[in-house]
Amino acid sequence: MDVDVLLWGGTHRFEAYELEGKFFVNPGSATGAMTTAPWPDNEGPTPSFVLMDVQGDVLVLYVYQMKKDANGVENVSVEKVSFRKGGSGQ
Repeated sequence: MDVDVLLWGGTHRFEAYELEGKFFVNPGSATGAMTTAPWPDNEGPTPSFVLMDVQGDVLVLYVYQMKKDANGVENVSVEKVSFRKGGSGQ
C-alpha cells in the first residue's frame, strides 16, 4: 500500500514503529476486552488508546495505557511518540 501511516489492530497490544519510511500504528485495546489469544504469564490485554495529532508532515501520538504497579494499583500512563514524514521518529 502506498501510504505514509498504516493503522491496524486485533492484537490488543499497543505498537508503533517506522519501517522503510512508513509509520505503523496499532492503538491496542480501547476496552481491554476479552480475547482468546494466548498471553504470556497470564498478563492479559492492556487497555489502551491513541490520540493522533497530524500537522503537515508531522504525526504525534499520545498513547494512553492502563498499568498496574507492584501493589496492583491501576494508573493511566501517557506517552508521546512522534513521526516526521521523510525524517526519523522520536
